[in-house]
Amino acid sequence: MPKEKTKFQKRVLISKVPDIANAYISISAQKRKLDGLDFPIVKLMSFCYIPENHPDIMIEWEPEYGPITILERCSEDWKDEYNSAKPHWYFDFYKGQGNWSQMAVDDYHLKESFVAGDYEHIFAKLAAYV
Repeated sequence: MPKEKTKFQKRVLISKVPDIANAYISISAQKRKLDGLDFPIVKLMSFCYIPENHPDIMIEWEPEYGPITILERCSEDWKDEYNSAKPHWYFDFYKGQGNWSQMAVDDYHLKESFVAGDYEHIFAKLAAYV
């Protein structure tokens, strides 16, 4: 019997990217408060790469928010001096804040690649970021 999905996992569509190993696109939506709108929806998507040799790690870039983030799977009771486990839409839980870099997005020209539709470049850079 499959395990019950978390509240985040229930609202995210995860799609495998054809012809690019270990690459996924996630799509979801959030309701946001905006003046003058009854039910404003903000769509979110992210590029995700899970290294073959590190299946408990995800490198994720959400163009809406900015930085490349490395997330590491953990148990629900994980805790260190500063952080504790947080729920996630792919892993049940991940450690701490994640390691992230906005400079890498700029250095790798990910925004320009996204606009140009160069998805192979985006995933190649996410794979190299590990």
